[in-house]
This record gives sequence, C-alpha cells and structure tokens, in this order.
Amino acid sequence: MTHRMVKQAFRAGLPLAWVWPAALGGWVLGTVAVVLQPQLWAADVYKVFWLLALFLIALTALVFGVFRQRSPAPWQPGWAAVLLTWGVMLMGSAGLTGHRALTQQTQWLSPAWEGQTLQLEGRVAAVPTATPLGWRVLLDVQRTLTPGAPTPERVLLFWPVAAKPQA
Repeated sequence: MTHRMVKQAFRAGLPLAWVWPAALGGWVLGTVAVVLQPQLWAADVYKVFWLLALFLIALTALVFGVFRQRSPAPWQPGWAAVLLTWGVMLMGSAGLTGHRALTQQTQWLSPAWEGQTLQLEGRVAAVPTATPLGWRVLLDVQRTLTPGAPTPERVLLFWPVAAKPQA
C-alpha cells in the first residue's frame, strides 16, 4: 500500500461498521482502566468523566449532524467520528465504573470492626441458601445494637456446618 493510497483512504472516510468496534473498544478500555487502578479517585473525577462524555455526545451530534446535512454525497463517518465515539464510550464507562466502585466501597466494613462481634437487628432479605460449607442468609439491617458500630445496609450471614466424621 503506497502513501497515496493511505491518504485517499483517510479522505474517503470509513464505513459505518467501524464505529461499533470503536464504541465497544472504548467501553471495555474505560472499564478496564478503572478496574486496574490501585486506588479509586475522588467521586468528582468520575462525574467529570460523565460530563465530558455528555459533552462529546453533543459535539458529535452537532458537528456530524450539520456536516451530514450540508454534504451532497452520501455521508461516511471519518476518523473523527470513530475517535469521538471511542472517546465518548471510554469516558462514559470509566465514569460509570468508577462511580459504581465508590458506591460499593462505602458498603465495606471498616478493618477496625473485622473479627468483632456486632449485634444487628434486621429482616431476612432472601431465602437462606444451603452450601456445602454451611448456610448463608442475607439480612437487611434496620439498626445496630452495638454502640459505635457502623450500620450497613445489608449483611450476608454464614453458619458453618459441622464437619462430617471420616469413616
């Protein structure tokens, strides 16, 4: 492929089929980038990602909508459309994944309370489940009876089964 052929390919635009792989790739890359972070950023950073994604959506709709209406030939998305789609999906998925991770992190029990006995009052949220190691029960916590202890929304309780004697 010569240099002239590459230039012509860039000028001609890309088929619409290239936009979907760019969208999927951007979504996956944004999610992976947040998941592989050693520490989550502040919630405002993920809000900025979402706002930037919305801005890029508006910019894409405006620029390519106007361009498509003024173009006499059938419109083909160019590299800019593919890159904008990729950027929108990357920012959107990074913002969504980061925000969800921060929400989940607030539900974790502090390491200071690990191994401590907590008295909780609540309702069983699901049918108890039998596992090979014991029973699991999901509890919706209404209040904590232990002074100073945090009140989680839900707790997964576990009762181990006594080991069966070997024959």
